[in-house]
Amino acid sequence: HNPRMASASALAGDQARNTRTERLANVTTVKLDNGQLDFSTWVVHKSLYHPIFQVIDQDYWTYGFAPRYTADLTVGGMRNRIIAGARFFGGSNDARQYVNVNGDRGAQTLNSRQDAYNYEAYLEDRLYVVPTVALMAGAKAYRSRRDYTDFGGLPANPNARAAATTYSGVNPKFGVLWEPVKDVQAFIDITRSADVPDFSDLNQTIGTTNRFVPLAQQRGWTVEAGSRG
Repeated sequence: HNPRMASASALAGDQARNTRTERLANVTTVKLDNGQLDFSTWVVHKSLYHPIFQVIDQDYWTYGFAPRYTADLTVGGMRNRIIAGARFFGGSNDARQYVNVNGDRGAQTLNSRQDAYNYEAYLEDRLYVVPTVALMAGAKAYRSRRDYTDFGGLPANPNARAAATTYSGVNPKFGVLWEPVKDVQAFIDITRSADVPDFSDLNQTIGTTNRFVPLAQQRGWTVEAGSRG
């Protein structure tokens, strides 16, 4: 009846989500005689102060580097487009939680560090078996690692608990691309995917205890058909 009214618990805890973010990114492109190279680099710093059921106080960095090569070649007299690349991206998070006392930090309930490292390499080839139809095939190999350290509430605690888990695999892709006229495409493809959990999944609050839960990655297949142009 009053959708703009805050709940009593939100008011009592002065609940909010405050973030400060700085980003720096660059893309450099090198034109080659046949094709081009793109180099993407980025770094992001973010501070989060989030009083809800507890005060979530985090400070973290994420960063990455991604080279990519694209070229149009000729194979057996047929047009052939190749896309190859890699990506490394990761991050480090100082994750702390406190009892919420009217929106301020109370007793500390969590002092941990979360580190993530992700490595990917991919290759896709589009061979035009006739001038307007291309067969597509590709694959992406990946490896992702999650390292978690719980300092037990005190930064100098010698009894820190550490946990880690690693995910890896190869995701293939197959499809057909049709270009009946210039700037119009129709396509159908099937792709395997993997969803690797992040620390919002892996670090769970169960009751009043924070613990690392090494979940499995999710896998799926997607069939996509459509047109564009």
